[in-house]
Amino acid sequence: SLEFLQEEFEFLTSAVSTGGHLTGIAQKVKESSPLKMIIGADVLGSCIFEQNKQSYLVNGAGLAWKSSNINFDYIDNYTIVSDELAISLCRYFAKEYGVLVGGSSGLSIAAAIKVLRSSDKNRGIAIVPDTGINYLNQIYDDNWIKDKNVRISSSEKDLINLIDKLELKECPDE
Repeated sequence: SLEFLQEEFEFLTSAVSTGGHLTGIAQKVKESSPLKMIIGADVLGSCIFEQNKQSYLVNGAGLAWKSSNINFDYIDNYTIVSDELAISLCRYFAKEYGVLVGGSSGLSIAAAIKVLRSSDKNRGIAIVPDTGINYLNQIYDDNWIKDKNVRISSSEKDLINLIDKLELKECPDE
């Protein structure tokens, strides 16, 4: 549904994987409002925007190659988010707000908070594509967190400090 295009917003963030959903959404946004900023959020270790190939834990985001589904012309900026920050945000939102989301949603939320904290933009949409129900035995499981050696930041202050360290970079011309 394209009803969200009628909403007043200045930016949109989304995790990126093969890029089809972000490209499709971004194309529609740019057709109606070319000045609205589109930000892709990728997991550290993915090769979508940068060649940082390494293993990562967040499901539903990232790739080990450049996808032909992504049209970088529609994406203005991107940020690279660590597993630790994305997973910590998911757990924080579950504990503080009762919202259970998956790791790729943590990427999008991190990017949205970064934009809000580092620009004059104050109305945005963070695409939250997945529920956390499928990850109860992963990112919400303390034993899994320990086994994967993930450092969880649980205070708002620590999370903000990590978000403030993120960089918003111009999207490459691919």
